[in-house]
Amino acid sequence: MAFCPKCGTKIDEGLKFCTGCGTPVGGSLNNAGTVIPEQAKTGVPLKKKNIKRNVLILVVIWVVVMVFFVFLPNLFYEKAQSNFSNNNFDDAIKQYNIAIRLSLLPSSDDYLKYNCYYGLGKIYHEKALYDEAIGWYTKAIKLKPTNSTSYQMRGNVYKDKGDYDQALADYNEIIRMSPDFAFYYQIRGDFYMNIGEYDRAIVDFEEALRLGNSINPKVINEKLESARRARGK
Repeated sequence: MAFCPKCGTKIDEGLKFCTGCGTPVGGSLNNAGTVIPEQAKTGVPLKKKNIKRNVLILVVIWVVVMVFFVFLPNLFYEKAQSNFSNNNFDDAIKQYNIAIRLSLLPSSDDYLKYNCYYGLGKIYHEKALYDEAIGWYTKAIKLKPTNSTSYQMRGNVYKDKGDYDQALADYNEIIRMSPDFAFYYQIRGDFYMNIGEYDRAIVDFEEALRLGNSINPKVINEKLESARRARGK
């Protein structure tokens, strides 16, 4: 016969709680008929057992998060890159978008998402879907506004679309961001050549030659001569 250790109420066999005071009484009996709590029987306090269980749960959750929000986004990104390189654009688009959807945690890799946006911009540009390309490059710019490459690529799309004012705005921005990078003057010089602004093209080609970095001087000299001949017509 067992009795509740708290109020002394008789405990019938099989009961888990005292019918008098509601105290948990699961466990074994001692020689006096008093219930021995479970932690006394095992030697491990229930609190410590709960801590171990909670730690295990947290570890499992962490592993799941790492798999779904770190490993899988990178896996789909690498597949997208491979398909893009092989001109499998439709498959690459699907995989870029999956990688983006899996990178939703605030701590997710912004560099991965940026590269996905950038890759989608390139694909839609290749497919001559200019508005979609502009939209993805704009997302890349918002995510990393100090990366001038996205402005350059969006400017190229605007140029191909025939929106020359927006193209020039992006080309001006990359030069503002990197005023000592000769290649950007070459890009804007090429743009001026395409729209017949030969005097401005000459100024940019001359500045590219003066800076001298990141360019092929022979190529720039040829462009410069072409601009001068075109101006003289």
